[in-house]
Amino acid sequence: MKRDKTQFKWQEATGDAKFIADRHFDNLLEGRLFRSSCPRGKIESIRLPDLPEGYFVFGAKDVPGRNVLQMVEADWPVFADDEVRYLGQIILLVVGPEIKVLEQILDKIHVEYQPLTPAFTLPDSQKLTDGAIHGQDNKFDSHRINKGDVNRGFAQAEHIFEEMLSTSYQEHMYLEPQGMVGYPLDGKIVIEGSMQCPWYVHHCISVVLGHNKVRAIQATTGGGFGGKEDYPDVLAGALCVAVERVGQPIRLVLPRSEDIAFTSKRHPIDFHYRTGVDKQGKIVAMEVKVDINSGAYLSLSGIVLQRAITSCINVYEIDNVRVDATAWATNTSPNGAFRGFGSPQTCFGIETHLSHVAKQLGLEPADFKHDHLLNTDSTTLTGASIFGDLVLEQMYEQICEASDYHEKAKAYRQQSKNGDLLTGIGLAMFQHGCGFAGDLEDTLVKAKVRLVKGPIMRLRSRSLTQI
Repeated sequence: MKRDKTQFKWQEATGDAKFIADRHFDNLLEGRLFRSSCPRGKIESIRLPDLPEGYFVFGAKDVPGRNVLQMVEADWPVFADDEVRYLGQIILLVVGPEIKVLEQILDKIHVEYQPLTPAFTLPDSQKLTDGAIHGQDNKFDSHRINKGDVNRGFAQAEHIFEEMLSTSYQEHMYLEPQGMVGYPLDGKIVIEGSMQCPWYVHHCISVVLGHNKVRAIQATTGGGFGGKEDYPDVLAGALCVAVERVGQPIRLVLPRSEDIAFTSKRHPIDFHYRTGVDKQGKIVAMEVKVDINSGAYLSLSGIVLQRAITSCINVYEIDNVRVDATAWATNTSPNGAFRGFGSPQTCFGIETHLSHVAKQLGLEPADFKHDHLLNTDSTTLTGASIFGDLVLEQMYEQICEASDYHEKAKAYRQQSKNGDLLTGIGLAMFQHGCGFAGDLEDTLVKAKVRLVKGPIMRLRSRSLTQI
């Protein structure tokens, strides 16, 4: 039986997809967030204006369950109560029929703060000015990995190179901004929205409301790339409180400017490398220090940190390595997942560092990297054996042949000597792995799957045939 091809159109590409902002809901109210204008401080008082009929304001005192976003840890409040930790932290949710009226109400809300000195950067965080943001030392998480004997390795080194590198924030820039709708249905509070992990949202709102009569539905989602993994909890936590109290549908969609300003980003990371190389040009020891800017709350930073450090020497075999890694609290928006969970930053860092080391040794960077590639008999940074056949050597040879890498590199080096600095060719490698680091699935998700056997469907030449 042949099926209608139009059922399988690329709706996002054609413009036919219906995102949350495009959907119709009867008796729909709109929501807008009142956010902190203070990056760090104590909340002394909140003054609200008189509200028109049909308009509502919700805050920490209205949460029926726990005022926490239950992510990996429960440290991020749904609504700021006695303190704010970053510019833009949610303090209140304003709900009503007209967005223009909501914006007028937001302009009339006044919060008094007792400001404290904010820490925006990692050096700021380590100074502990006005005390710690988190715990006693601003450290959300820290790990060390040891492989071999670093001290013995450095004793064999003919050259030692030290370098500091850093990566910055990166915006997901998904097609559709963060947004969701909440509504009561069949005795449950339903949150439907643009999200990657509906089970996370389900878990979060059940904690906030204090019961399990909840449902989370992933609507058509216009991109995520990790940005809609943790942050939907932030919107859902506030929205579910209002929906349960008001008893009718409420939509909360962030304007693009608000989305960019306050949602999670790729973690900025500071790297410090100390690398020892022997007379034969072999790396005999490496120390790596990895410091990530988590923002004001942990969110997914612990998982990102674990993935970052396990990939921090990339695809290379180095016998003696020590890695020290820390996730630091700062007074910035909490950072989260972004396509790779820390691996893109660490692989960029080590590739850049090894290229610099090779050039200081007078070696071709690609050849220097090739000489340190893992092979099937290697042991990884974490002490694991390679499973299956590793084909990095074959990949390297094919890539160099297909790109004519070495001839181009030679020609470009000559051009550079002649003063043409705007041409060149480079080779970088990347390893990521799959699945989360840590035990997130076991401790948080705990999902169950039911397998239902049905007709076998075969996709052929863009048409679907049942056989």
